[in-house]
Amino acid sequence: MGAVGVDDTWKETVTGAGTAISGIGKMETIQFSKTDLAPFKHFETIIPQINSSLSSFKSFSTQDTKKMISVGDNKKSDDLAGSKNLMIARRV
Repeated sequence: MGAVGVDDTWKETVTGAGTAISGIGKMETIQFSKTDLAPFKHFETIIPQINSSLSSFKSFSTQDTKKMISVGDNKKSDDLAGSKNLMIARRV
């Protein structure tokens, strides 16, 4: 009988995507001392907001990666159980 469910490729793919996201670095904060032009000063407030959003996204991604690996494991278990039922049905 052939392999059932998902193989290690699934886990590697999902883990690789999670690793790529976790590798995204924070933006460096900027302090402008020689300008008071609003578009430039706006960077001083928006960069921490971007970093906060990035941190939230990374947290979500970590949890999502764990869930997706669990989904693959569950699919493998379900396929194995289904294949056993199918084999019983063929014998009858």
